[in-house]
Amino acid sequence: MREIIVLCAFAGFPLVFFAQSYRSPVSDPALGSGAYSVNYQDAFVFAANPAALGLSTEQGGTSAGIAARRRFMLTELNQINAVAAFRRRNAGLSVLLNYAGFSEFNESSAGIGFGRNLGKLSLGMQLNYHRLVATGYDSYGTISADLSLLWQLTEKLRSGIQVINALPRNFGPLKDEKYSSIYKMGIGYEASKSCYLSAEILKETEKDVNVFLSVHYQFASEFFGRIGLNTDVGSPFFAAGWQKRKLRILVTGSYHAQLGFSPGLMISFENPKKD
Repeated sequence: MREIIVLCAFAGFPLVFFAQSYRSPVSDPALGSGAYSVNYQDAFVFAANPAALGLSTEQGGTSAGIAARRRFMLTELNQINAVAAFRRRNAGLSVLLNYAGFSEFNESSAGIGFGRNLGKLSLGMQLNYHRLVATGYDSYGTISADLSLLWQLTEKLRSGIQVINALPRNFGPLKDEKYSSIYKMGIGYEASKSCYLSAEILKETEKDVNVFLSVHYQFASEFFGRIGLNTDVGSPFFAAGWQKRKLRILVTGSYHAQLGFSPGLMISFENPKKD
């Protein structure tokens, strides 16, 4: 079974080596869904949507985190994300590093994002560099740009749009391959300081429309949880977290009916700026 799953992940190589789907800035579906919230932000929210940097609290601050995920319990499909964000009163800057795969075949990327608050609107942009490596083949790199916009509809309701890989570039040995683009539209509702709901519609080039639904709940001052659903493959995901002062630890998981369970772990630090 292990060999079958790995072959499914890399089927057709090298013929489709350069025709991969675009890998989202944050690979774990349980992370990054707090982009439409001011109460459920962490470092990975800023990586998933740079416009969220403009929704930061008045005093701003510094955030940093690392997340690891093992897709379908296979070491060959490991994913690691690291991010740092620096926020001030009306703007912020983020730095993101990603790695996916194993020694024989892997994909890495580095990105820098910027977000700016314009009142009811917040604008974000992220520039990325991607590199694909496979043993026995040449490695290739390319760049991409992501754009995002968030706006506050009411005190508790926010919505936004995002384009990931807005201007696809040709790359590869013949310069005839390129990453797909991803288009997102979402909305988030903060029912209270303890409860937050979000929904996102996602369309990737040459793929069916996908919907992500999630609910966040703060059980106590130190404990919180998230549950959600990826409608594309009917895949549920969840997260259970603990936070104390500047430290936050989150255990995540998602389940695919055919390929199995994908566990993950996130550790982040929040250091609000003092007035």
